[in-house]
Amino acid sequence: MPHGARDNTENGEAAGTRKGRERARHILETAVEVFLDQGYARFTLRAVAEAAGVSSGNLNYYYPRKSDLLQAMVEHVIDGYLAEFERRRRGAPDAPQAQLERVLAFWIDDLGTARTTRFFPELWALANHDREAARLMEYVYERARGVLVELLREVHPRLDRDTLDLVTVLMSATMEGLTLFAGDGKLWAHRRAALRELVQRLFAALPAD
Repeated sequence: MPHGARDNTENGEAAGTRKGRERARHILETAVEVFLDQGYARFTLRAVAEAAGVSSGNLNYYYPRKSDLLQAMVEHVIDGYLAEFERRRRGAPDAPQAQLERVLAFWIDDLGTARTTRFFPELWALANHDREAARLMEYVYERARGVLVELLREVHPRLDRDTLDLVTVLMSATMEGLTLFAGDGKLWAHRRAALRELVQRLFAALPAD
């Protein structure tokens, strides 16, 4: 059941049923669009309900508070990324180095989408003055770094955990920072492929056993 969700039995629609899950997913996808289009200041339960075509009361059964909806929305976004990371890894099941390169390639290519170029900077800005958003941002990057730690451990098994953490923090900061330079419509967007290749080479050689 989504975070904060309750059984919508008054409407004959339990949040745990397939119909309920589909409704919750539709609400979350709509919430992302509202967040992108209007920013957090105008990101309200009412605005999301109107955009999703559901009543405020119906949305409240799933997400009683704005913070519940924000958390579920962020979890929904990162779950999508982790699923794509796993799909990319399955393309090279016996080659950890190739898996790492495929994950990095997807991460950097995704920075060029309009949705990603807007979503994460909006979350970063919110995290600067909202404790809950800051916690969610940390949660997002901890989960993403977990994939990188797992892959690097396979590629460089002699690295200790502290070094793995430092390297993956640097990797995440480098790739996310590229949003500002090579994201959708940014100055270096036309060189994103070259930047992707360079990042892959740099991080493939960065750790020393």
